[in-house]
Amino acid sequence: MGFWKTLFGKKSKEQRVTSRVISVLPPERFLAGGLPLHAVAGTLHDPHGGPDGFEVNPAFVALLHQVVRECAPADPGAQAEAQRIGKGWLYISDQRLPPGEERVPPEDIIGYFTVESGRITPEGYTPNENHRVFTHHGLVRLPGMLQEVLVTRAAEDIRE
Repeated sequence: MGFWKTLFGKKSKEQRVTSRVISVLPPERFLAGGLPLHAVAGTLHDPHGGPDGFEVNPAFVALLHQVVRECAPADPGAQAEAQRIGKGWLYISDQRLPPGEERVPPEDIIGYFTVESGRITPEGYTPNENHRVFTHHGLVRLPGMLQEVLVTRAAEDIRE
């Protein structure tokens, strides 16, 4: 079911409200027929568009973690980092930070995998509950091929 149908489906014309939403999909996708609910990262309630008035969409967060859990173990960059680590944890960090940042803040760590013998343990993924989908640096951006997979899956019109 599309997001707009969810918002407006059972409301009279007088009850309808306008919401500003953020999505990983381009405007052309919305104009071509709306956005699936899981493609909407969240709703902006702040008139200035800042992250303090951002309400995250749980369906988008579920999709985000599904993509990381399923696809990161096959990502060449993640595999190379796991080999370098050997044993420990592989952190999946948000790529929206400006270049040159030396420390990744907790709200920009998406989650982590356990690494054993230089290999990512797929069932060892733990989402970071402190990750923020939208900050002053912008919307979440996954590393490498994961961002492309997220956008592709967000565009899929999944019927419930």
